[in-house]
Amino acid sequence: MAAYYPRRVARFADLQKAYPGFETYDDFEEDRVESVAIAKSRGKGAPKKKRTAAESKKFGKKKR
Repeated sequence: MAAYYPRRVARFADLQKAYPGFETYDDFEEDRVESVAIAKSRGKGAPKKKRTAAESKKFGKKKR
């Protein structure tokens, strides 16, 4: 059964964990972080998480 799954290949994150003293640069991660920042600046990012039960109530506000 174990032969069915391919061997796990080292990822970039694994190399960063193995050698924490080295300064590494992950192009894909930097591109992802940059695109998320651009989307947030345009107002297209993910909504912030609610911290309390009062904030999470959807129908708590009055309509105008």
